[in-house]
Amino acid sequence: MRARRTAVAALMIMLLGALGVVNLPAASATDLTPNGVGGGDIPGTYSSVDFYLSNGNWAQTLRLAATAGEGARVAIHHDAGYTSELVTTNTDIPKASLTLRQGDDISFVFSTSRRLWLLNTPAKTPNTNGGSGVVPLQPAEKITRFILANGDFVSPVTLPATAADGTMVMVSSKATTTATISPANVLFAGTFNLRTGDTYVFTYKTKYKAWVADGTPVQLLDAGRTGSQLPRPVVPRTTVQFGDGNHVSPVTLPAAAGDRDRITLRSTAGWPATINNTYVNFPGTLKLNAGDEYTFMYVKEKAVWVVMSKPVPAYTPSQLTSGQVPTMRSPLARVKVSDSNWSAIKLPVSARTGDQVIVANEAGWTVDVSGASTVFGTAKIATNETARFIRLSDGRWDRATRTVTMMLTYGQDVVDKAGESVVQKHLRDEVTETNLALENSGANFYVQRVGFLKRQVSDPTLNAALENARVDSVIKTKRTELRADAIYYLSVSDGCGLGHIGASKDYMIAAENWGCGLFTMRHEFGHNMGLAHCYGPNSGYPYAYGVGWDRISDSMCGNSVSGYTSPDTYTADYGITMGIPGTVDGVRAMNQFSAQVAAYN
Repeated sequence: MRARRTAVAALMIMLLGALGVVNLPAASATDLTPNGVGGGDIPGTYSSVDFYLSNGNWAQTLRLAATAGEGARVAIHHDAGYTSELVTTNTDIPKASLTLRQGDDISFVFSTSRRLWLLNTPAKTPNTNGGSGVVPLQPAEKITRFILANGDFVSPVTLPATAADGTMVMVSSKATTTATISPANVLFAGTFNLRTGDTYVFTYKTKYKAWVADGTPVQLLDAGRTGSQLPRPVVPRTTVQFGDGNHVSPVTLPAAAGDRDRITLRSTAGWPATINNTYVNFPGTLKLNAGDEYTFMYVKEKAVWVVMSKPVPAYTPSQLTSGQVPTMRSPLARVKVSDSNWSAIKLPVSARTGDQVIVANEAGWTVDVSGASTVFGTAKIATNETARFIRLSDGRWDRATRTVTMMLTYGQDVVDKAGESVVQKHLRDEVTETNLALENSGANFYVQRVGFLKRQVSDPTLNAALENARVDSVIKTKRTELRADAIYYLSVSDGCGLGHIGASKDYMIAAENWGCGLFTMRHEFGHNMGLAHCYGPNSGYPYAYGVGWDRISDSMCGNSVSGYTSPDTYTADYGITMGIPGTVDGVRAMNQFSAQVAAYN
C-alpha cells in the first residue's frame, strides 16, 4: 500500500505551524480502510479518498456518502480474498449494487448538480473506435464505458462475442437520435433501445457464454394517459403508475415484447383496476388495489407474460366474518390459524379459475375448511399442517396439496451442544424453509411435523447416524405411533447432510450435522423425494435433477435458491427458466412420488 497521505499531511501541519502559519484547513486527500472508519461507509468529507480493502481489513458492504463536494473523488482498491458489494443506488450505474473482487479498482467523482457519484473511467466512443459500434474492451478496468453523442454516433451498438467472466460494459447515450443495442451475444433479446440519457450495464457470464443485462433504463408511464391497452415496451423495464385521477380499468398487457422484458403495475388509487388475463399465463384474479404491485415478464418462447410477483393478502380468523375468506383480489391469499386466533375457515364465494388459498394451522386442534361449493365437502387441517386449495374451472374448490408427515429426531449430543429448546426451534424453522421451497416451486405437497423425539444413536459419522437411526427400534416405534411418513435426524457427526434418494418407507430418512444451517433439510428431503444433485446421471426419474446457474442455484444444486427445478418457474434476476421440459423438472418428479410417500403411514 502506498504511504498514507494522512501521515504526510500531519507532517506538513507541523512544519507550517513552526513557520507561524495558522488556520490551515484539514487535509483534502486521504487513504482509508474499513478498520480505520469502522466499516464500509466511505465518508464524503474529503476532496479525494483512496479506500483500500485487504484480508483482515475488509467490509462486506460498501457505501458511498450521500453527498460530497463538487468533483470529490473516491477510488476503491479491492485486494481482499472475499468479495464486497458496493451499493450503487447513488451512482450513475443503473443497478442496485456492484460486486467487487480481488484485484478490482474502481473510481467515482461526485456531481452536486446530479447528486450522484459518476463512474470515473475513460470512455470509448464510436469516433475513438474507428467508427465501429463493437464495444472495445478494456481488460484493466472494472467497467468499460462506451458513449454515443451527436456527431459521435453509431447504431446498433454490439457487445463483443466473448469476454472474461465478470467483464462489465456500460453503454450510454447523449445523442438526440435513438440507437439500439444488438441482441447478438446477449442472453435474452430484450428491447434494447438506447435513447437520450439512457444507460445500460451488461456483464459477461461464461456459464451462459453470453452477456446479461444487469442494469437498464426504466420507462415510467401514467395509467390514465396510457389507456387500457399498454403499448409495447421501448426499454426492458416499464413501470405503470395508477392513482386517483390517473386510472384506467381494465388494462391489457401488450401482445408481445422483447424477450424477458418486464412491466410493473403499481397503484395508489382509491378503487381497484382489473388486469386482463389476455396474453398472461394465468387465468385467475388479477386485481390492482391501492398499495398493490404486480410484475409481469414476457417469455418469448412461450409467447406469454408470466406473473413474477403479486400481492398476497394475509388473514387471520379475527379479520374474517364467521371465518369467511373474502372475494379474491389477487391470485393467492393466505389464512393463518393459531390457538389465540381460531375458527373454521370458509373459502371465498367469488373467485376465478386457478385462484388459490393457503390455510396454515398452528393451533393445537384441527381446523375445518369448507366452502359454498367444494369437491371435498369439508377438509380437516391438523395441527402444524398447511394445505393449499385451488378454484377449478367448474367453480368448485379442490384441495391442491397432500401432506407428508415428518418426525423430527435428535440426539443428546446435539442437546449438550445447543440446548433442547434451540434444537427444536432449529428443526421447526427447517420445516418452514422446506415448505417455502416446495411452495415456491409449485409442488403438490407440504411437510407436516408431527412430533419430536430425543433419541441418541451411535453416530461416529453422519452415515452411521443415518443408518443407525433408520433401524433403531425406539425410533421406529415412535414413528409408527406418530404416523410419520418420514424421519429427520439431527446430529453432531462429521459431514453436512445425507439422505436416501427416492426412498422406500424403510429408507425415508435424512440426517444433518447441526452446524450446516437452516437450508439443509430442504436439500436432504429433496433426495428422499427422488432428486439428485446437479443435472447429470441419475438412477431415479430421468428429469429429477437440480441445476446451478452462476450465483443462482436451486435447492439441490448449490442450495442458494429456495426452490426446486421446474420449467414453469424463472429466476428473479435474469428470468432464466429453472428447468427443461422432460429433461430437468424436479417438481414433476416429486409430485409423482408424493402420493406414495404420503401413504407410508
